[in-house]
Amino acid sequence: MTPTNLPASMIERERQKIEDNFKGLYEEVRGATRGLMADLVGHLVERLTPDPDGRKKTFQKTSVTNLSEFLDTFHLKNITDDAELAELTEQAKLLLSGVAPTDLRTSKPLHDEVLTGMQEVKAKLDELILKAPSRGISLED
Repeated sequence: MTPTNLPASMIERERQKIEDNFKGLYEEVRGATRGLMADLVGHLVERLTPDPDGRKKTFQKTSVTNLSEFLDTFHLKNITDDAELAELTEQAKLLLSGVAPTDLRTSKPLHDEVLTGMQEVKAKLDELILKAPSRGISLED
């Protein structure tokens, strides 16, 4: 049998399977990209948030540089055209624009501004991750 001789119902069923698989992969990639940004932002927020007794935590410059690198290359990673995440990356980029790790250690006003802004970004990221659809598992071949 050639493909043109296949029943239309079989062709449609197989087309639908392929489409469902691509939708699932699309959501997985989108979720992984959102999760990576959430991890990077969450780590920075955690390191910038003082201990309960008010003492500053130490943080490595990689807490800032890793997030900055992600933000700078996000347009290459955004293969799912995630507009919501793109908006949050722009917001985070503005917060970190021209900010060096030493600036966050030495300037309390800058530290507080970045911390507050990143907490907002983190909250929005958490919402995006919570509302993301889960992928159903298909046991059919």
